[in-house]
Amino acid sequence: MVRDGRLLGHAVASSMDEHVRFGGVVPEIAPRAHVHAVRPVIQRALDDAGLRLADVGAVAATTGPGLAGAPQVGLAGAKTVAYALGVPLYGVHHLAGHVAADTLEHGPLPAPAWC
Repeated sequence: MVRDGRLLGHAVASSMDEHVRFGGVVPEIAPRAHVHAVRPVIQRALDDAGLRLADVGAVAATTGPGLAGAPQVGLAGAKTVAYALGVPLYGVHHLAGHVAADTLEHGPLPAPAWC
């Protein structure tokens, strides 16, 4: 949850425990884990920010690149929330999203930086 470039709240769900027994990321496991995590992650982020879903003015979601299934699940969840709230939906490059999220939490990257 971000307002005016400031991180208000966030939540992370990891499926690594499910992947570790296979020795790495299994493309079919990731989207299934995302399906189960999307609603609780949204709620935890809202709680962390002290916000309600009705307070959300826009939704952003990664649109690629990445494993095909997991971003599709996230995008479907984001589309659902944006549609239900009647707010804009913004697509974000997956890797740029990681960099942007890090700068929200830790501040600007040093220059020059390689990402």
